[in-house]
Amino acid sequence: GVDRDPIAAPRLLIGIALLFVALLIGIHLNLSPEIAFEPDMLQSRGGYVGAAGAWAFHVVLGPYVSYVLLIGIVAVALVLLSQWRLHQIFRKTRRAAGNGLRAARTRVNAAVQRRTEPDEDTPKRKARARRERNGPGVDLHDPEEARTRETPRQTANRGSADTDSLDSGAATDRSAPREREAAVLPPPTLPDPAAETQPVRSGDNGEVRDEPTAPEITSPSPAQRKHTGILTDEQNFKLPPITVLTDFPEEAETDKQRQEATDRLMILEDTLRSFGIEATVANYQRGPVVTRYEVELDRGIRVNQVTSLADNIAMALAATDVRIEAPIPGKSAIGIEVPNQKQSIVGLRGLIDCREFKQHPSLLSIALGRDIAGRPVITDLVDMPHLLVAGATNSGKSVCLHTIILSFLMKAKPHEVRFIMIDPKRVEMSRYDGIPHLMAPVVHSVSAACDVLRKAIREMEKRYDKFSKIGAASIEEYNLFSAGARAVAGHKAVSVEFLQDQLQLDERGARRVLDMLHYGDVVEEPDVIGEDWTSLIQPEDERCLPMPRVIIVIDELADLMMQARAEFEFSICRIAQLARATGIHLVIAT
Repeated sequence: GVDRDPIAAPRLLIGIALLFVALLIGIHLNLSPEIAFEPDMLQSRGGYVGAAGAWAFHVVLGPYVSYVLLIGIVAVALVLLSQWRLHQIFRKTRRAAGNGLRAARTRVNAAVQRRTEPDEDTPKRKARARRERNGPGVDLHDPEEARTRETPRQTANRGSADTDSLDSGAATDRSAPREREAAVLPPPTLPDPAAETQPVRSGDNGEVRDEPTAPEITSPSPAQRKHTGILTDEQNFKLPPITVLTDFPEEAETDKQRQEATDRLMILEDTLRSFGIEATVANYQRGPVVTRYEVELDRGIRVNQVTSLADNIAMALAATDVRIEAPIPGKSAIGIEVPNQKQSIVGLRGLIDCREFKQHPSLLSIALGRDIAGRPVITDLVDMPHLLVAGATNSGKSVCLHTIILSFLMKAKPHEVRFIMIDPKRVEMSRYDGIPHLMAPVVHSVSAACDVLRKAIREMEKRYDKFSKIGAASIEEYNLFSAGARAVAGHKAVSVEFLQDQLQLDERGARRVLDMLHYGDVVEEPDVIGEDWTSLIQPEDERCLPMPRVIIVIDELADLMMQARAEFEFSICRIAQLARATGIHLVIAT
């Protein structure tokens, strides 16, 4: 049966009784004691219980204190009915009061500080705050530095770094235009993870601690890209060489390993024969981790007779576990996979350098490992489109996670694939902090993780808005549109044949791109049938920029769910259900 709390029923009864008595007394409390016991009043009011209680309150406490006591009785009754504990109520009250006092103290201190600081320091404080917010580089709002440095807006409007500066005092600062460009705009780094902090409640004791807020998910503006050549730099980004990975050459099968496989083959046949199953091991394949024995059964032997003997076969072979594949696809045989006594190392370098991985058309191809025959296993995250890495502790989840990340980094450039990484342990993904593929620094705190997932949802919604403006259905179509926009920018006459030649598409694909360009007001339809279309876009337009895919990597999901289950469940479900078409993918490890 269902376990019931033995204290719950008496609490409810007492609470109902107190609430009923308080109601009866309250009805009589506004009457004077002289008329409280008259028959008409007893019948129309609270009866003898209400009259007696109201008379006692009036005589002993007086009218005002009686109302206060009556409110207290109602409060006690409600507490009993809600089944709250007193210590819970006191703790919640203390926590709310403490947070309110801290917030008030913070506002008062800030107001006092603003009043006590001299007014002449205000410009310096603003300039210092802007420098801290913009990171390394020149504060373009500082009057002293503005005399010798040019602004990004002016440089972008001119399209050249060799034009006149803001005033005559900067005329001598022309010796190193490239150095000046680098100083005007900081590199395309993202906000500092140790940014401003916000109070977050921790635990049941009501303590407030400062945790870093989630960094902004930002991208350089089109003007910044045009001015500093960020897009060109990203496209010219050199992929890491294969030599950065350790080489683990494939090990040839030794005589000892061959003898081990032969011995196990004979034991396997004897074990099956002892259970009355006539079978022959026709062949075996040794893989890095397991060896698969191909067993051919005699006629009249049912397959389930072999599959039910998995534990007996494992005991006979002194193996931790065996896996029976019945039947092997494409063969009239049963596969019995037995773990090797000595496992071989599967190196990532050999998988990245193999022909299957290099020729895979997707940027999100993953080198998972090798199969039993030693062939590389390559899969595509786009087809999944989300991935859950689960398993017991110390089963290799972190190694799998690093393999997935490195597979992307070895093949995709920063303008093609971006990452958002959440690492509560602070040890697995901290080594990736600072790579150009990151949309935001690696997130460690729970509050920042919740915030960054909310921002990822907003990014997803912004992408859908962009799709709707051009009539695209997916990120693939949008990137075709942006490639077409880059191709027609600067060309007045546009045709289907022009797009076919520039984008290497067939006629159907080129017409689809032309339809999206027309829907997005990038090209104008000619007045006369058969004439070329007119381009309406400039190269610096934002629509010319390709849209990168976004990989959200989350480690230790179980720990995050224990601390903020509702928030993470909502965000992950929303992204998993809607984000596939926008090119946002989840890679989650438990």
